[in-house]
Amino acid sequence: MGPINWDAIKVGWDFVQALSIVLFSAGVWWINRTRASEKAIRRVDARIDEVEKHMATLEHQVHSLPSREDIDHLRAEQAKTNQLLAEISATQRAQGQVTDRIHTYLWNERGHRQS
Repeated sequence: MGPINWDAIKVGWDFVQALSIVLFSAGVWWINRTRASEKAIRRVDARIDEVEKHMATLEHQVHSLPSREDIDHLRAEQAKTNQLLAEISATQRAQGQVTDRIHTYLWNERGHRQS
């Protein structure tokens, strides 16, 4: 065994330190790259708040929509109204025919009196 080469040990130690620093720096870079920043978290929170507002608005609109029973009731009422309008239309036609007959009768009677 010869004398200890302290220069070689120092170079080896410096190499190990440099390699350790490079590996540590790479690890920190990797962690920071994949870690969400506080700014990114705030942006996501703001987007979630907007989505929650829209959901609340949609839920309110859905709750205020008519139910199937309401629509069925409206359809039944519309059918009744259509039936009544048909009856009124028939009655008006009949009244128009009677009015035309009265007019024709009066026209003919007045025409015969003047001759």
